[in-house]
Amino acid sequence: MGRSRAALLATAALLGLGAVAAPAASANTRDNANSYINTRVNFNTVPGAPGYFWANSGTQVWMNCWTQGPTAMGQNKWFSVTVRQPNGYGVTGYVPAPSVSNQWTTSPLCPSWCPRAAAVEGERRSADPPGQRSGARSRRSTAVRATF
Repeated sequence: MGRSRAALLATAALLGLGAVAAPAASANTRDNANSYINTRVNFNTVPGAPGYFWANSGTQVWMNCWTQGPTAMGQNKWFSVTVRQPNGYGVTGYVPAPSVSNQWTTSPLCPSWCPRAAAVEGERRSADPPGQRSGARSRRSTAVRATF
């Protein structure tokens, strides 16, 4: 009985060690999400403003962040992506969210210095009502909600 108990404890210790040492296979990060374009799509300089680069279905990309823009493919969510394969490597642009497969599920909201955020800020300032200081706005108007 003592011998089988020792064998059982040794096996449990090895299994426990393996579980601790093994990398998380399902970790969803920018580098291992293996995101790719699932349809022919134009990389926009800002959401809704077509650029010069077209990506074909299967083009591997890194997802950088997301933002909101004009409705495309039934949604107004856009991803900033960067090509990660030899044909177009390093090209960055915005594509409609549904055009990306294997999405990085924890991609951050694009920072305020990104081109789209700057364009939205400019739109807000030009739409200030008379008598309101330019750039002044309520908290409610700057809130962005992620809908996945």
